[in-house]
Formats: sequence, structure tokens, C-alpha cells
Amino acid sequence: RKLALIVDDSATAQHRLKAMLADYDLEVRTADSGEEALLFLDSSVPDVIFLDHQMPGMDGFRALQTIKSHPETAVIPVIMYTSKGGDVYTGQARALVALDVVSKDSFTATELSRVLKMIHIEPTEAAAHATAPAPHTPPAAVSTPGPVPSVPPTRSARHEAAPLPPDASSPAAGR
Repeated sequence: RKLALIVDDSATAQHRLKAMLADYDLEVRTADSGEEALLFLDSSVPDVIFLDHQMPGMDGFRALQTIKSHPETAVIPVIMYTSKGGDVYTGQARALVALDVVSKDSFTATELSRVLKMIHIEPTEAAAHATAPAPHTPPAAVSTPGPVPSVPPTRSARHEAAPLPPDASSPAAGR
């Protein structure tokens, strides 16, 4: 089982992200500050860190810089999970080697799936099946008066009527 660390001083933001991560085979731990996260990293190495920017004490950029400056933690993917945004902020986060920047305000399950796929974390089987699109079902045949000629379906009609397996690269299949 993989380990995720959420670093955020907002209990609401921690709870929301924890709920979204429930579809993944992840043990989720939380820290309320950058300092607390660094103490956690002294004894554990998570597979991914979600890091807020604006926190009392050490802000997210300083925590990210510290994480990336130590060989034991430098390879941990860090995703900035923040209400800050804009091209300048994103550029600064990427310069500090953040894997991605996601908005607390508009973060969706599809975006979470996209980000976690980059680091090879997939949803559990149950979650993947629960959110997979339903197979295509053709509409019921409409009865018409008189005989209907028996004509074999065309190749394309047979293809459309058969349920298709979910495409592993589609956003819905990765949830």
C-alpha cells in the first residue's frame, strides 16, 4: 500500500482531499504545517505529497525547497494543492520541482486521476468499476407494420451495437 501525505493547515481542505483519495489504495497521513511535514519525513517517505502554499510558519514553497534539497526526499513527487494560481505562481512551483499545481477551489476527481497516473498510482479495482462508463446499449427496435426484410447488419452497425471495453486512457476509466 502506498502512502500519501497531505500538508495543509485547513482541516476542510485535508478532509476534502482525503475523501477524493479514498478511491485509491493509499494510506493517507496529514500534517498541519511545513514544519510538521518535515518531521514526518524524518521517519517516513511517502509516495506523493500534496502541499498547500499558504500556511502559518513555513510556507509551501519553503517546505518544497527543503524537501527537494535532501537526497532522501528529493525524488518524492510533490503536488502543490493550493488556492494560489496564475502563470507566475505555477512557474515558481515548477522551478522548485513541483510535479504539478492543482487548485483547491476547482480540483476534480478527473484531475486527481490525471495527476496520480503520472506517478503510477491507479484507483482501486472497486473504484475503477464503480466509475467506469456503462456499456453502450442500442435503442429497442421499433415495430413497423408489415414484414421487415431480413438483411444482415452492416459491419459498422455490428460494431456500434457491441459493448466496447473502457478505454484505459480515457479520464473516466482512470477514476
